Amino acid sequence: MSQPPSGPPPSGPPSSGPPPSGQAPSAAWQPPPAYAAPAGSKTSGLAIASLVTGILFCFAVTPIVAVVLGHLALDQIRDSEGTITGRGLAIAGVTLGWIFLGLTALGLLAWVISLLAV
Repeated sequence: MSQPPSGPPPSGPPSSGPPPSGQAPSAAWQPPPAYAAPAGSKTSGLAIASLVTGILFCFAVTPIVAVVLGHLALDQIRDSEGTITGRGLAIAGVTLGWIFLGLTALGLLAWVISLLAV
């Protein structure tokens, strides 16, 4: 039987040849940085509250609250210069609030007309 050749073991990582397109090899490979949200960016609590109250249209006062909170949130977001997000949430809350206020007004108008028709 033959024995493996003796001698010092190879040191360092195995070489796969010269670097592509003439680039110099880097000293150490480092992984790319992990994704992180932009620092200082947060969602407006007023915008979230506007959307939630806009969805809860079953109570009489929630559409009014949705409209008020939504407009306050839009002002807050505009004045924050990009540090506060949630413009879409605020717009959705305001839109739902106005829709349900309009439906309530139509329902009240229909009720008044039905009372007058008797």
